[in-house]
Amino acid sequence: MIFSCTQKVLEKAKKYHEVAKEKPDVGQNNWYVNLLPLGRKKGLLFIHSETLYMTFLPDATVKTIKNLDQEFRLQLQEDLLWCGYEEASVNNYLEQSTSTSICKTNSRRVLGIMNEVMFSFPLFLEDATSRTDLLTRLNDMLYTYPGIDKKKEYRTPNEEMKKLLNK
Repeated sequence: MIFSCTQKVLEKAKKYHEVAKEKPDVGQNNWYVNLLPLGRKKGLLFIHSETLYMTFLPDATVKTIKNLDQEFRLQLQEDLLWCGYEEASVNNYLEQSTSTSICKTNSRRVLGIMNEVMFSFPLFLEDATSRTDLLTRLNDMLYTYPGIDKKKEYRTPNEEMKKLLNK
């Protein structure tokens, strides 16, 4: 997995992980990471660079940062299985990328969406009855994707993640 981290996350992560100097392109195993305020605590928000699928870890403790790859994979697997994706597809996706890389962000589009989510997250959190309800709301938002003949199409991150897992 490639974790493209914002400056705030890089400051925490560089104590425990080597930070790559090169910025990777948007890709299948690239996840953008930012600190997420959850009341008095801080969590970690992850957005997939291609599909814009979102998940989060509810705490950004030292233990979580040290074991970022393992913690993320466990949480992502749980979230994807809860959303109804096939277990074989989920496991195949998680096994495709065995190495971990931490680097700076480089996609303004993903950063813009991340900032939008950060701004509206308290509203989603207020109305959500559970973590899974919150994830459903986040991943059912419509975003534009380049479609046929470069016309913009509106699709949800859930639809895009399903396509990615079924490749």
